[in-house]
Amino acid sequence: MTDQKVKEIFKSLQDWHSNIVDQLDTAIESPGNIQLQDSKGNKTNLSKEKAEAVRIGISIALDLIKDFPLTLKENNNVKL
Repeated sequence: MTDQKVKEIFKSLQDWHSNIVDQLDTAIESPGNIQLQDSKGNKTNLSKEKAEAVRIGISIALDLIKDFPLTLKENNNVKL
């Protein structure tokens, strides 16, 4: 695998992670009801209390994953 390919994969992972974090931030900050949808398309509106509990859960999860956990450093002695 070339250095360039590794960099492309790494950048794709960073972009994917950033997108997920942005979606979670949006869910926390959005006012009003939360509507969940299952894989069959069935929708459920959460009560105000349940929506707040979901936001708290998302906030906790976001604290755990907010920072991208990988770094990529170039090393002249090691080929990527």
